Amino acid sequence: MTVSVDIQKLRTQTFGGGGGGAFLQTGIRTLALRHGSLVDAIIINDTRYGGSGGAQTSTITLAADEYITRVEIRHGSLVDRLKITTNKGQSIEGGGGGGTASTVTGTIVSLGGRSGSLLDRIDIEGVFS
Repeated sequence: MTVSVDIQKLRTQTFGGGGGGAFLQTGIRTLALRHGSLVDAIIINDTRYGGSGGAQTSTITLAADEYITRVEIRHGSLVDRLKITTNKGQSIEGGGGGGTASTVTGTIVSLGGRSGSLLDRIDIEGVFS
């Protein structure tokens, strides 16, 4: 990714619970979700974090000058729903309507979190608006 950010302004926002095992922040080249009434998994750069249940979205591939600008989350002890949008208008979404709604906007450079058989938590790192 050729997006330039001031690393001293990078922050992480966390949504969801503490179950599952941690997975590290990862820069994004490709992204997809597996989902049903919850987000079963997030697939970052062809690596799945979470379970194999639910249906898989199409995979979006980010261009060299493309980055995530908006993440809409519904969450409680798990990640109920995600909608992820890039600066070039690509988006993926999936999950249900439970939990509390939150939205993160800005220049998002990496995603991490916790997962087991589902996506337990999403950690969003970036420079936020």
